[in-house]
Amino acid sequence: MALKLAWLAKKIALSFVSGDNILSVVLFISFLVGAVFFLFVVVPIVLLASVPSFLLGGDGIDQTTLDTQQATMEIYENAPNKIDSEIVSWIKSERTRLNHVDTFSVTNNFSLDWRYLAAIDAVLLSQDFSNVSEGDVIKTARKFLIKNSRVKEREEERIITKDVECSSCQGTGLDFLGANCSSCQGTGIIQEKEIEIVTTHHAFVSISSKSFSDIVQEVFSEEEDKLLAKNILEVLKNQESEESP
Repeated sequence: MALKLAWLAKKIALSFVSGDNILSVVLFISFLVGAVFFLFVVVPIVLLASVPSFLLGGDGIDQTTLDTQQATMEIYENAPNKIDSEIVSWIKSERTRLNHVDTFSVTNNFSLDWRYLAAIDAVLLSQDFSNVSEGDVIKTARKFLIKNSRVKEREEERIITKDVECSSCQGTGLDFLGANCSSCQGTGIIQEKEIEIVTTHHAFVSISSKSFSDIVQEVFSEEEDKLLAKNILEVLKNQESEESP
């Protein structure tokens, strides 16, 4: 009986590790090894590479490098405010240029996240922010800006009041008895109202933003660069969410 059980166990073991089963086991083990390597090695490296270098700190970084990183950070954080100032100046210039209009209305829906700029430059500069300049960052920021100014004409009815000579007293202000004319109260002038069709001019100034996806499509031609920029943006957003209390 014992010999039969031993023979059966051997048979089962051989059937498990033979032929197609061996290949299946090898493939399964290879998959597990690959998955573990990807999860614990590749993913952290990709995430680290997706963070703009000026955001990476550490105990081993010297003060000069930290100061440079802080200055770079401020360039990106201040860029939206710079564009806002440019918008204000542009609106003032449009108001001066269109000073002949009857009405001047402004709609400002511009909004820009500094992380958009950092994500795009991280790809354009291959993570080398050592030579980044405020002018270059502002140039990229302006790509998000949509400005529109137009003037529309309208025909409107207006009531026009005119001073005319009183017909009752022929402008003398006196009636036939020498008293003050009752029609014009002694002024010799009465006011007549008439409807006049006039052309009015109305200026409409609008400011809005292009989306991050729109600018990525404009700036990058390679799909890999587009995907990388979008991935870096997500990493930046997630990083800020984790740092928020």
